[in-house]
Amino acid sequence: MDADLHVTSLAIPTRAGTLEGRLVRRDDADSRVGMLFLPPHPLFGGNLGNNIVRAVARRVARDGVPVILFNYRGVGESFRPRPDLPLFEFWSLLDREGTYADIEEDVREVHRFARGLFDRLHLAAYSFGATFLGGLAAAEPPTWCAIAPSASLPDALGAWPGLVLEPEDDGLLPAGPRTRPASARRVVVAGADHFFRGREEEVASLVSSWSRAPAMESRPQGRVGLTTVPWSRARKGALD
Repeated sequence: MDADLHVTSLAIPTRAGTLEGRLVRRDDADSRVGMLFLPPHPLFGGNLGNNIVRAVARRVARDGVPVILFNYRGVGESFRPRPDLPLFEFWSLLDREGTYADIEEDVREVHRFARGLFDRLHLAAYSFGATFLGGLAAAEPPTWCAIAPSASLPDALGAWPGLVLEPEDDGLLPAGPRTRPASARRVVVAGADHFFRGREEEVASLVSSWSRAPAMESRPQGRVGLTTVPWSRARKGALD
């Protein structure tokens, strides 16, 4: 039987305001090693309730690595720099402006917060969240995982153990070349789309295996096609 998983609410300070976060952990987890998960774009399900965010957090924490999750500014209980704008309009404005410098600074401060809790930190990111992996890699030698990254990944990431999980038929991102570090292990999830509906447990299992044995760049690339098991929502401080 799996050990109980506990969810601790976090108020993550940044220079601009406080971001809503959660720490998902097992009672007997090794507190020296953790994972920071960078969520997808808020207009495409980027929040604490995202199917992949929840599945990965539960599986990785169950397997012994605590996970820090957070909401971007304007999402959930995170601070709202433009209280006059609802989430859709605020993030649509950012998209039209084409700059995410303030979001990137928020992410760096979340990263600093997470590094203060653990001796070693894995970085995992889904879709839009992978945009920020390159900037965080400069802070410390990371082990990293990018799930359906929405843009090219910088070559600098190739110096560190990495895993890229991609759906066979994304269906959301426009067709076109997106570079990946040659040294990273690449796994294509057969039959999956960008949202990995019905494949959450499969993705979570792959990420957890990587987090416990991060030097995966030496393993062969491949394709996978497994069935999944759903899991229930967090309730009263525990994931069950």
